[in-house]
Amino acid sequence: MKDVESNSIDTIIMTFVLCSAPDPLPEQLLIEAHRVLKSGGELHLLDHVLSDPNVKPMTNLFQKLVNPLWAIIDDVCRFKPIVNYLNQMKTTYSKVDYQNIGVPVPFFLISDAIKGVLTK
Repeated sequence: MKDVESNSIDTIIMTFVLCSAPDPLPEQLLIEAHRVLKSGGELHLLDHVLSDPNVKPMTNLFQKLVNPLWAIIDDVCRFKPIVNYLNQMKTTYSKVDYQNIGVPVPFFLISDAIKGVLTK
């Protein structure tokens, strides 16, 4: 978003972006979104995530095992702990709210997701 003026955007929506970006790009995307957002502007996101090993240990293990193949099947998507990126942004954004959700899909492997709002 180099051509986008700083502090010029009210709202950004990211849907299944962070899971598709190789590291360290997710963090850089969140920082760049912060740059272009106006004060009080919001970044809304939805992404699927690596299942919590404490809640769904078998799903988490299976996701880790198929992750390299999954990137080929689902066009570079990876199962990642997106919450880690969001927690890192707590020092950048004025407010970071997120929650884990279940996505109503027929395949258990991709049913864990996170939705969040980051406020500048």
